[in-house]
Amino acid sequence: LFTIFSINGERCTAGSRIFIQQSIYPEFVKRFAERANRLRVGDPTDPNTQIGALISQQHWEKVSGYIRLGIEEGATLLAGGPDKPTDLPAHLKGGNFL
Repeated sequence: LFTIFSINGERCTAGSRIFIQQSIYPEFVKRFAERANRLRVGDPTDPNTQIGALISQQHWEKVSGYIRLGIEEGATLLAGGPDKPTDLPAHLKGGNFL
């Protein structure tokens, strides 16, 4: 999870692919999705936050667009999504969160 999600995935060394042995694939996907769904999105000044906002609205639109395109092309979304989280505190609602 760290190599994919750290620094909000906005680093040149962020992982974009994971190669998994076929025999363990279903269990890996299940566990990975469970852990990804537990990541805490929120205020970057809160020490409990694991993922903050993306750098700009333009970048949010680009990343969100890639997620939507993947879904349109048949991808199965198991964690997160292309829309902004609805459970953020009021002062973060305008942020570029995914």
